[in-house]
Amino acid sequence: MLTCCALRTLPISVGSLMRRFSVVITFLLGAKFFHETNLRRKGLALAAIVAGIALMSL
Repeated sequence: MLTCCALRTLPISVGSLMRRFSVVITFLLGAKFFHETNLRRKGLALAAIVAGIALMSL
């Protein structure tokens, strides 16, 4: 819901990055509250996603 409101007021490039960054929050919450397994593998996948986000922001 917050993302939808932000997408209306922010430039599309910032809003798009914000939507993609929610993956990081999901990973952290899943690790902490739900005691997810295979965190190393998921962390590597998350690092690849974050690297892609960083490249898109250039």
